[in-house]
Amino acid sequence: MNRISRACSRLRISALVVPWCVASGLSLLCAGCGRSVHPEGTGISSVDAGQRVRAIHQAARAGDVDRVAALVDRLEDEDSAVRFAAIIALEKLTGMRLGYDYADDAEQRSRAVEAWRLHLTVRSETGDTAPEAVPKR
Repeated sequence: MNRISRACSRLRISALVVPWCVASGLSLLCAGCGRSVHPEGTGISSVDAGQRVRAIHQAARAGDVDRVAALVDRLEDEDSAVRFAAIIALEKLTGMRLGYDYADDAEQRSRAVEAWRLHLTVRSETGDTAPEAVPKR
């Protein structure tokens, strides 16, 4: 008699229950592994402003031009630190500010965000998917 069978008989459970429990435990353990299926609660879209700022800095450091649209969305963030980080990242990635200042009033920021969205729309409509040309300093 093996160890599992002896333990099952002492606990008065069927030996067939054990593999199911092991499999269930492993699936629960692995549930947090890998990438999230719903990334909207993390990174640039996190509910935590500090986490949003860190993700924005990471995107800028990595030169991740695929995040430009998400960064433009963050220009309307309620947290001024997130807005500041977003425009600095956009400037690093694109070399442009398009009139945006994180400290402007909401109406001025809104006009600048519309300019950013128009810029992105024109780029996508013209098929310009190359990374932004960042001027040398």
